[in-house]
Formats: sequence, structure tokens, C-alpha cells
Amino acid sequence: MKKNIEIKTIHSPYPFVIAGGIYIVGSFILPMYKFTSYFILLFISIVVYLVIKKMNVFQDEKIEMEIPIVYENQVKEQLAILGEQKVNELKEITKQIDNINMQNDLNEIIKTSEAILDCLSTHKDIEGKVKKYFRYYLDEIIHITKQYDEVEDDTFQIENIEVSKANIEKTISNANKAFLKFYNELYDGKAMDIDVDLKVFDDMLKKLD
Repeated sequence: MKKNIEIKTIHSPYPFVIAGGIYIVGSFILPMYKFTSYFILLFISIVVYLVIKKMNVFQDEKIEMEIPIVYENQVKEQLAILGEQKVNELKEITKQIDNINMQNDLNEIIKTSEAILDCLSTHKDIEGKVKKYFRYYLDEIIHITKQYDEVEDDTFQIENIEVSKANIEKTISNANKAFLKFYNELYDGKAMDIDVDLKVFDDMLKKLD
């Protein structure tokens, strides 16, 4: 998931320490009772500091700092929190799935969901379009994936369980395609009724009940 990252530079203290050390050593050598000695040492210290910085002997450290994303309204923020919770929950249950094809579809759904979350932080007035995605559709994916996980390791190969597993696998595959289409149209800014676009997914969910 995209994060709001800021690069912060931490300057190395060594050029300053070396320049300061030269000033201190010089103060024992030059006659400090003369006012000009202060200017000479200061000039030498500054030149040494600048030369060391120019040569890049001691590299500055660059660190990434994550800045919290600020949403334009509270509805968006709450939806983003819910969406992130659902995505994380789906990630955990996906780790328990052994079927490679289903695991790949679930990972694609996770990527799509994270991309939709990114859209939520950058696009205006889309919370109404994605609200049902996170509150219903993704929740249903989690629900049926948990059901699949419970029966996946069935060693008796009972016919009705095998049929249920096949139906869930097909549902997840279709959902993956439908969710990706939803994201693409959402990203393009097209007005789309998710209830219409995901009607096939809805019908398949009803058959699983």
C-alpha cells in the first residue's frame, strides 16, 4: 500500500567536529590575545568544513519518514481504517491457503484492494463508490476464504465438500477479475455502479449459502 513518505537528511557531524577540532588546536598555537587570530582560525575552520563537505568524505544519512495521510473528511478516514483492517485480515487468511491458483487470486485481490485504498487517499468524492467494496464484498471474500480453509485439508474427499471447494475457487477467480475492473474504472474516474458490475459475484455468493 502506498505510504506518504518524506525523505529527511541527517547531516554527518564529523565535518563540524573536525573543523571545531582545528579551531581548538589552533587556539593553542596562535597568539589568541590578538584579535586577528580569532578571524584566522574561524576562516581556516570554515574552509576545512566546506572542503570536507565538498569531498563528501563523510556521507549524510537519508532516512524515510512516514507521514500520516490526511483525508478530506471523517467518512473517508473511517473507510480507510476499515479497508486496511480488511486487507490485513485477508492477508493473514491467505497465508493458510495451500491451493496455488486460489492463493494467487487472493494475492491479486489484496493488491487491488490496496490500490483502491490509495485511490481513496488521492481521489475526491469516491467514498460512496468504494464503501460497499470494503464493507460487503471484501468481507464476503474473507468469509468464504475462511470456509475454504476449514475444508481444504479434507482427506476424505467427500463429494459435496469437493463441489463447495470448486465453487469457492471459481467465485474467488471471478471476484478477482471483477474487482480489478472496478479499480480500473474507479481510477479512470468513470461513474460505475458496483452493484451492477459485480452482479455475477453476488449471484455466486448466493449459491454458496
